[in-house]
Amino acid sequence: MKTLVPDTRNSLLSEPSKMPCYSYGLPAHKSCPRANGTICNGRPGKKDGCYAGRGFYTMKSTEAAQAARFAWTREMMKTDEGLEQWVAYMVAAIRRATARQTEKLFRIHDSGDFFSPRYARAWRMVCGQLPEVDFWAPFRGWQLPTGSAVDNLKPFRVLDESDLLLAELLAMAALPNVTLRPSALNFGEPAPEIPGFHAGSAASNSHLDGHYECPAQSQGNNCGSCRVCWHSKSTRVRYHEH
Repeated sequence: MKTLVPDTRNSLLSEPSKMPCYSYGLPAHKSCPRANGTICNGRPGKKDGCYAGRGFYTMKSTEAAQAARFAWTREMMKTDEGLEQWVAYMVAAIRRATARQTEKLFRIHDSGDFFSPRYARAWRMVCGQLPEVDFWAPFRGWQLPTGSAVDNLKPFRVLDESDLLLAELLAMAALPNVTLRPSALNFGEPAPEIPGFHAGSAASNSHLDGHYECPAQSQGNNCGSCRVCWHSKSTRVRYHEH
């Protein structure tokens, strides 16, 4: 039986068809305060930006579930008690979802991002309480945009540990069962290398030196047996431009 978002009929966890595991999806852009670059926002005159704003993600049932998760999560993050309750509920749901799996994998955010320091802390607590599960998440909390779309959304600046969100993410990345990959900002750019985090990810239609090429495009848009995103922490990954 699926775990539901409290007081709703919406599923708490998402089930991306590409992946061999459950995830937690939030609304793209609305939960991505540090979105930046063409991968998030698209290029002038082209409809290519965030994959989570197209296709299956535009179905009403998907949008309703994401909105319910986001509303509940934001409300729970307002107090320490609420945060702890959110963590306990999520831990129980993921434990149930992975109980019968030989490989215990989870992707944090098939859509959306870590939208606040408290929310990142909540996920750090979840991961810490589930050492048997391997977690992977892409993220953009390593930078703040300072440019504009006209400037190709550059330059940007890498933050230091005085940034509260970055500090929480660094603490999460230190957990042995977590892989946090900083995402490239623009299509065609190499994956960023940010101290304290694992090898990043990029999106490009062409080969990028030093990057492992995601095989999903050649195998029915499915991870298949590949587990590089979860397990190969030092390997930069190139996804096909989406």
